[in-house]
Amino acid sequence: MTLVRHSLIYVVARGVPGLLNFAALSVFSHLLDPAGYGQYALVIAISSLLNSVLFEWLHLGLLRYLPTGEERVPFLRTIVGGYALVVAATAVLGGVSLLVVDDATRPLVVLALVLTWGQVWFELTLELLRAQLKPLHYGLLALTRAVLSLGLGVLLVRAGLGSTGRLLGLLLGAALPGVLWSVWCWRGAARWDVNRETMRTLLSYGLPLTVTFAFGFILSTSDRLLLGALQGAAAAGIFSVGMDLAQQSLGLLMAIVNLAAYPLAVRALNERGEHAAREQLIHNGSLLLAVAVPATVGLAALAPQIARVALGADFQAAAAQLIPWVALSALLMGLKAYHLDLSFQLGQNTRQQIWIVLNAAAVNVGLNMLWIPRLGYMGCAYASAVAALVALLLSWFWGRQSFPVPVWFPNVPAVLLGSAALYGTELLLATGRGPLALLGQIVAGGAAYAAVYLVTSSDDRARVQTWWAGRSRAARIRGTP
Repeated sequence: MTLVRHSLIYVVARGVPGLLNFAALSVFSHLLDPAGYGQYALVIAISSLLNSVLFEWLHLGLLRYLPTGEERVPFLRTIVGGYALVVAATAVLGGVSLLVVDDATRPLVVLALVLTWGQVWFELTLELLRAQLKPLHYGLLALTRAVLSLGLGVLLVRAGLGSTGRLLGLLLGAALPGVLWSVWCWRGAARWDVNRETMRTLLSYGLPLTVTFAFGFILSTSDRLLLGALQGAAAAGIFSVGMDLAQQSLGLLMAIVNLAAYPLAVRALNERGEHAAREQLIHNGSLLLAVAVPATVGLAALAPQIARVALGADFQAAAAQLIPWVALSALLMGLKAYHLDLSFQLGQNTRQQIWIVLNAAAVNVGLNMLWIPRLGYMGCAYASAVAALVALLLSWFWGRQSFPVPVWFPNVPAVLLGSAALYGTELLLATGRGPLALLGQIVAGGAAYAAVYLVTSSDDRARVQTWWAGRSRAARIRGTP
């Protein structure tokens, strides 16, 4: 019940800001042309790279090791110290890069750096609230950023700043509430006092994941950079809109489940042991499937209608083609990241993840180089789906050796049957046009899924537990973990 309660809270806490971000995607696809949106997307890609490579270890360590009681403030001071050190290092690197880039690129480099610093601090504050199991505070802070980013971005773009205005809106939307909330969330932790043992723990846990996220960036974002390099910013902008649409809908739903689910699995492991953690993972995985699979089917079925209603005219035709493929990629990567990868994080064997994303990133880059010249942005979509499948399979295969997580859930038949009912309903209503028709299609498809799911689902976890117990006995006989 705790998982469901927290997930419902996060539906509001992340769902409302997510709807605003989705609205922002629609708004800026009308305000910016493909070249302008592509320039914005490329700067965001660079900022994401900096975040993944240089700061992600702080996010992960904060969520995994945040203590309670008297040890909390010294731990947070170490987090703040680590953040300040990386900011100083990136400032030096940014200053050097300004000496070698052209005049037109320099403002974008500065924006990418400052945007990264503001976004990272904001996300650290969110992770602190999440680790403390405060979803309501989390949601209020996330909502504040979404409202400010959208409102300020629209004003600045309409003032004639183009993609730079959109980027400034994102920066101010994160920095203003991030600074204000820090007075409360990080109270007592502002003093420089880095604990060396804590820092070693954070680095030991987080650095392998940093390498993992660096290759994960290549897997998830390099296609935009390669597309921009090979076919121009306009092509990158068209692809980015389709990809962002899937991430801000399906990706958001899966992230909401994970926001509630992962801390509960960590707490179960720390307080009640491995068996309790795996029991919690059965709940987590079942809920993740029940949300993600029908959402993927719905996106694929309604792709043309969504594109017509939500996006600007320059993006509609391409998005209708892209959405089914990028939704499939998002589903596969979400199942990997939010369920299968927990094998490495709960088993504290995060180094193994490096090889998974390295292989998947190599597949992605290789296929992009092969397919982009021939297929354009659709080559990126196909490459992303293949690479995501490779990553999921490798995570399942290697994760069994660290901390085996359940991979079969009692609600799988109900999810599949309900998703088939959803797809059939959307086919029957496919002739509808316009926002009201789209809303009706979503409601009707969701109702069909829910009805079939409730009728066919079973809360009998005994089958899963029996399977898990049998697998554990077999593993002990083989002498494997």
